[in-house]
Amino acid sequence: LEGKIVFTSSTSPGKDALKRDHAGFLEVHSNPELYTKAFATMEPQSQVTEDKWGRIQVVLIPFYDGRGRKCLMGASRSMRELDARLNETILSSLFAGGLILVLGACACLYLAHSISKPIEDVTGTAAAIARGDLSHAVKARGGRELELLAESINAMTQAIRERVRALAES
Repeated sequence: LEGKIVFTSSTSPGKDALKRDHAGFLEVHSNPELYTKAFATMEPQSQVTEDKWGRIQVVLIPFYDGRGRKCLMGASRSMRELDARLNETILSSLFAGGLILVLGACACLYLAHSISKPIEDVTGTAAAIARGDLSHAVKARGGRELELLAESINAMTQAIRERVRALAES
């Protein structure tokens, strides 16, 4: 209207005209730069922008009226609820990711200990045997492979003890 972009219908983010938080009929638009591209290209546009009602998503459909004037059919919605849900999703994802990370670290520590402790026991017993102390026995615990290794070391230790005893007796 007279070179200005105006509303041709009443609009409100809350859809409640009684609150008086709406643009009135033929009111000059508060941010006409939003419509520049749509008028220039006469192609549909979708944009997220800020206006006097906050952050909004706007869909604009340009057309020519019966007199050949450029017009836009537009619809907008507040991004407040979407932004709140997005923030809520981000926070819950961060919490879940942090919880998974902590639980994963605890599981890794537990698994590392349950694997390394039996290996340390086998290593300690082997070192004692190497020093000539045949009184040690390896506790058969851990995975099946470690249990077989412990049994083998214990059998070897028993065989060495028996040979040492036989040599001592002879």
